[in-house]
Amino acid sequence: MPTLYFDTETGSPRSLHESGAWAYAACPDTRVWCVCFAIDDGEVQSWTPNDPVPDVFAAMAADPTGWAVVAHGIEFDRAIYEHILVARHAFPSLPLDIQHCSMSLALANAYPAELARLCSALGIAYQKDREGALLMRQMAHPRKNRKGEKGIHWVFDAAKLARLITYCAQDTRCCRAVWTHPRLVRLTPSERQLQIIDAAINRRGVHFNRRFVENARDLSMRERTALNNKLSELTDGAVTSVDQTKRLLKYINKHGHNLTSVDRQSISAALAANPEEATRLVLEIRREGARASTRKFVVSWLGAMKTTACAVPCAFTAALPAVGVGVVRSYRTSNATISTSRRTPSMPSWLATAKHSLSTARR
Repeated sequence: MPTLYFDTETGSPRSLHESGAWAYAACPDTRVWCVCFAIDDGEVQSWTPNDPVPDVFAAMAADPTGWAVVAHGIEFDRAIYEHILVARHAFPSLPLDIQHCSMSLALANAYPAELARLCSALGIAYQKDREGALLMRQMAHPRKNRKGEKGIHWVFDAAKLARLITYCAQDTRCCRAVWTHPRLVRLTPSERQLQIIDAAINRRGVHFNRRFVENARDLSMRERTALNNKLSELTDGAVTSVDQTKRLLKYINKHGHNLTSVDRQSISAALAANPEEATRLVLEIRREGARASTRKFVVSWLGAMKTTACAVPCAFTAALPAVGVGVVRSYRTSNATISTSRRTPSMPSWLATAKHSLSTARR
């Protein structure tokens, strides 16, 4: 069975760390600089956006069952492939069941994920290309605009692209060396099936009613603002926010208490002592405004909406066509979950599989 190894180099105004792979790839300003690929032990070849689609990708699409496609950290490369190479450059779609990840395989065998450290641990000859890595980081984001410039501008020319291809080709060769290394034991059939299911879940995303979440966020923030305004009124401006713990402590102790903290237990103890009305209201506002549940809700959904990749209809809002539905996708989930049974040898494999199945179902 032939195996194709590939790696991509990209640039985007979006942060991969903050956005996640799918939102990063879906950004219309994200671009692919080059793709490097090799078939089995063959020479590494390269593709750039001005080139025609390589024949090997059409061959894989025509008969995918006869192929395996491997990348190091394939969740990212899959997102780039589907959102950019397929959508913009007419590459053919590839089924999930022929896609494999050398990073997941390394983690499943309790080896490092990062390619240079992994090669070192496996004894693979890997020469750090500091110059190439620096160029890759420079080309990964737009450069700062010069005086009078508008729009997006990149650090780019033919020489830099050729140098970046050299860097990308080295990573492709290392991915091949990792995947074929005799120390790495392949995933079991059940682990492999879970990995494919995990990839399908990540591709689909977790649907949520965006308008509902936005309204709930706004409601929480309005209530918090109202509590802060009331707190400022009660304390004559001495305390203007439930987060001003030092000011709160000073105000409460000034009114007959001797607290050392304004955490939940301390507030409850002070309220049990039947304080005067004004102090009681201040204590209750602090207790209500400092709830972790509402904070987590606002922070988590604000983050989710920032990384939303698209808005699509789904079953539970089919009756509400005017309501946009967001999709939240995670990055590298499979790397963390597939590795469970082998990274903790004391855990029985059936328990690790059950835990993974449960976490998958909950998504």
